[in-house]
Amino acid sequence: MLNTIELIFKEQRVTRLIFCGKHDYIVSAGFGRNNQRQYEIYDIRNFGTPVITPQKLDNASGIIMPFYDMDTELLFLAGKGDGNIRYYEVDFEAEVPVVNYVLDFSSNVPTAGMGYMPKRGCNVSVNEVARLFKVTENTVSPLSFRVPRKSPAFADDIFCPCSSDEPALTTDAWLGGDNATPRTVSLEHGFVERAHSTTSFVKQEVEEEPSGAALLEAFRRQKRQIETLEARVRELEGSS
Repeated sequence: MLNTIELIFKEQRVTRLIFCGKHDYIVSAGFGRNNQRQYEIYDIRNFGTPVITPQKLDNASGIIMPFYDMDTELLFLAGKGDGNIRYYEVDFEAEVPVVNYVLDFSSNVPTAGMGYMPKRGCNVSVNEVARLFKVTENTVSPLSFRVPRKSPAFADDIFCPCSSDEPALTTDAWLGGDNATPRTVSLEHGFVERAHSTTSFVKQEVEEEPSGAALLEAFRRQKRQIETLEARVRELEGSS
């Protein structure tokens, strides 16, 4: 494995590596020799050359954080310090993987970090295929990505059985060198039929609960308003 990493590091300064689930590919994200941010895709069966040559993104300095959904084969690239998130559809079934750009999620708020919810936590009733958690200076904001569908039925083509939280091996078996296929679970049991969907495949921001700082500021604002009114009442009482 160390030799594998060394091969990749010769071509770019890698900041993140992500294994693409059921496919024998790895996505590496980092910086090229000219300090441009880029990503590559490698076949783990042959690390000699990348199957997708370096794809340049921009000249920003923040590290790229990749996330991959193996059910929809969507690749999300979020950059530290960026406001936008790029996402692509990757066809790993082709003779040579094909990467197709989908959309950008844009925001004026820079990203300090990013997390990815397991598919089991997505809302399948609104065709939510991914939910990322954007960490900023003061908040953690959930970002929901949905696929537009007119049909009110469960979309089994985009919600195939996903990884379960039940282990396929015991600790002793795994330490003993055994392998097993990860256990899966159907998401259909969490589906609630809806009348009609008008969602589009863009970022849908989940409504956030007010932060503690926001609640405190609202309380202080109301307190000042009450104090102003009380002072006015005293003034009127004194003049009568």
